[in-house]
Formats: sequence, C-alpha cells, structure tokens
Amino acid sequence: MLIVNMYNDNAWQEALKQSLQVIRRRAREANSKAQWQHLIWLGDFNLHHPLSDEERNSHLFTRNNLDKAQWLIDATAELNLQMVLPRGTPMVCIMSTGNYTCPDNVFISASLCGAVTKCHTVPEEWPARADHMPIVTFLETGPECQTKPPRLNYWAAEWDAVRDELSARLNELDAEGSISTEVEFYSRLNKLTQAITGMIDAKVPKVRPSPYQKWWWSKELSTKQK
Repeated sequence: MLIVNMYNDNAWQEALKQSLQVIRRRAREANSKAQWQHLIWLGDFNLHHPLSDEERNSHLFTRNNLDKAQWLIDATAELNLQMVLPRGTPMVCIMSTGNYTCPDNVFISASLCGAVTKCHTVPEEWPARADHMPIVTFLETGPECQTKPPRLNYWAAEWDAVRDELSARLNELDAEGSISTEVEFYSRLNKLTQAITGMIDAKVPKVRPSPYQKWWWSKELSTKQK
C-alpha cells in the first residue's frame, strides 16, 4: 500500500505534480512485478470545486480555480481513485469571515473503498490556533482467508479395504468380449473411471491441509510414536 500525504501550493501545484510522478513510477514498478498496489492520496490540495465544496462557496469556483482542480480530477480518474471524504465537509475556517471551506481531501483506490468504514473531521480535537481540522479515516482490513478444499489422504487409507472395494466394483463391470467401436471403448473407459473414483470417495479419507503438517509423516510413524 502506498500512502501519499501532501501539501499543495495552489499557485504552482508543484507538490501535486511531483506526487503524481511518484505514484505513476510506483504503479509501473508494481505492474512489472505483477503486484497490485493500493493507494491512499490525501492532504491539503488547496483546490476548490463543486465536487468537494458546498454551493455556498461558489465564489471560489473561478475559472482559474476550476482549471487547477480539473488537473486533480483527471489524475484521480487515471489512477481509479475515489473521494471518500463526504462532499462539503467543513474543515478550514476563514478567521476573517467565519466561513468554512473544503481544501483538504482523501482519495483511495476503488479496490479499497469497500474497506473504508469512516472518513470525517474531528472538531473536538481541533488544535488551538490551527485553521485546519484533523481528519480521520478508518479502514477495516485484514489478511485474506483462503480455505483450501480437503485433499485425499492416501497415507491413512486401509489398503486391504481399498483393494476389496475396488475388486467388488470391477466385478460389476461388463468387461467380457472385445471392443469393436470407438463409442464402446469410451463407454467402458468411463465406467472404469467411475468405479475407481467411486472407490476412492468411499475408502480413502480426506483431510484439510495444515501449515504444520509434514509431508513425510505416515500412519506407521504415528503408531510407532505411541
């Protein structure tokens, strides 16, 4: 996971451009290694747009500001990022007017959005003499659980019972006479295969793989250990 936390100077937008260069480079490296990388891009973007600000801040939607914000919108579309901070969340108080604006933001990879449980400001933890409110984001993630299906444990099979079961099933097959057609050949082959797989399902126990299991351990060794 790549987390980019930045402050963007609205005049030149150098931090925005440099951050995007880093993100693109890391994405290329991840693709070359066939490793998918989640991205969280957050910080003070110092941009204003109707997609993030409330309508009461329409005086900030100048052509110059909208053009600068479009640069970020295009970048998030390219990187498949989603804005997780709710639109219009008040975060910066203009001391002279008491008006709240929304220059900060949090963008997360679309593949990770489902793990976001909360993203909001915390006014009660607003530092004194600071104009920006703190933002907290909660993600509920964990290692993916991969459950392997049970496998056949031939080591634990009772081979006398296996042979008896297979013998009984084979005796039930119509194996007399020669095979004269291709259809008859595949019909007998199918019945033979069913007899063998049926015997395996009936007489060979199944076990779920354990990370602590030793491949060389056998039933005989368990008996001797006792």
